[in-house]
Amino acid sequence: MAPRKVLIAVDTSEASTYAFEWALKNFVRKAVPSDKGLTSASEGDHVVVLSVVHVPQIKLLSFGYFGAEGQWEKTLEHATKAAEQHLTDLRAKADTLGMQVSTESRPGDPRDVIIDYIHLIKADIVIVGAGGDSAGEGASLKKKLTVGSISDHVVHHSEVPVLVIRKCPPKWKGEFSGADLMGSGVP
Repeated sequence: MAPRKVLIAVDTSEASTYAFEWALKNFVRKAVPSDKGLTSASEGDHVVVLSVVHVPQIKLLSFGYFGAEGQWEKTLEHATKAAEQHLTDLRAKADTLGMQVSTESRPGDPRDVIIDYIHLIKADIVIVGAGGDSAGEGASLKKKLTVGSISDHVVHHSEVPVLVIRKCPPKWKGEFSGADLMGSGVP
C-alpha cells in the first residue's frame, strides 16, 4: 500500500491530544521492517502535525486595538512557546509508539491556516479533534456533543477527506460499541 500524507491539526487542548493519540494508535500506518531487517520509512504514512497559534486582535471601533501597548505581541509569544512545547510533547509520544512525525507551528486563524496547509503539503487526509479549546470545562452539553467551529470549517472547506475524532464522555464508556450498532438494524 502506498504511504499517505496525513495531516493532524492540533491545539493544546485535551480533545486535540486525544485525537492525535487515537490517530497514531488506530489510523496511521506504521513503517514495517523489510526482508533485510531494515525499516523503510517509505512504507509507513508520512504524518505532519500542525499547531496553529491564534491570538485574536480585538479592534474597538476607532479607538485602536484592545489591550496595553505590546500586550498582544507578548500574548502571541507566550502562545507560540506553549504550542512549540506541546508539539515537542507530541513528538515524544509518537516516539514511544515507534512512529516519527514532522511538526509545524504557524500563526493565524486556524480555519484558514489548516485549509491552506492541506494544499501546501498535498495532504491525503486531515485529522482534527472535536471540541478543542472552545469546549472545555463548563461548556454546555450541546457544545460538547457538536463538532467544534474549527473542525466544522475544515469539514466544509477541505478538498480531502476529514476525520473528526471526538472523545466520548467518561459516563458513556462501555455503554455501547460499534458492534452494538451492527446488530441493531442501524445502517
